[in-house]
Amino acid sequence: MTRQKKLILLIINIMLLIMEIIGTTFCFIDGGIAALRYYTVLSNIMCGVISIIYIVVLLKNMNVDDFVVFKWIKMLRFLVVVCLMVTFIVVVTVLIPTNGASSISRYLFERANLFHHLLCPLFMTITYIVLEKEVKLGRREEMFTLIPTILYAIVTLILNILRVMEGPYPFLYVYEQSVFESIIWVVVIIGGAYALAMGLNKLNSIGGNK
Repeated sequence: MTRQKKLILLIINIMLLIMEIIGTTFCFIDGGIAALRYYTVLSNIMCGVISIIYIVVLLKNMNVDDFVVFKWIKMLRFLVVVCLMVTFIVVVTVLIPTNGASSISRYLFERANLFHHLLCPLFMTITYIVLEKEVKLGRREEMFTLIPTILYAIVTLILNILRVMEGPYPFLYVYEQSVFESIIWVVVIIGGAYALAMGLNKLNSIGGNK
């Protein structure tokens, strides 16, 4: 990785971290600790943490000519990209259609949503696909990216069934839909996340080096 590329990635990750801090701050101002029940917020916090790690690694290796990003960092970046894109796609295909066209501004351009639903997912994904090609990932890493989504689904479904939590997404209202509908939603979300992982990994591998 050239020094110029390291500088570009450093600047991008600092910008991404700043956006994550702003977005997450808005979340806690508006919703308090309850903001942590949202997959979106958890995914974006993960993104901020991974950006900090990447910034530290880049600074430490800025003068190392043959530096190649560690595979475990690439795996974590991949995981975060998939989670952020799951958020983005759920917003544009489920939340906005459910709430009508008038909700576009609220879900994509207001306060935390501008950063967590739009800017950070797209910014991170484009950066990952275009610039982070040094290390190749395979099918095992694609499966690895599903862990946060599966864990979130299990925990929130159990909490909804026990009536400890309600929602926060339409497909988690287990008492307002049939068991079959809940199962279909789980299959669609997890299956969609895996399809995203495969597609993003394919795009990232184009033109990359071993």
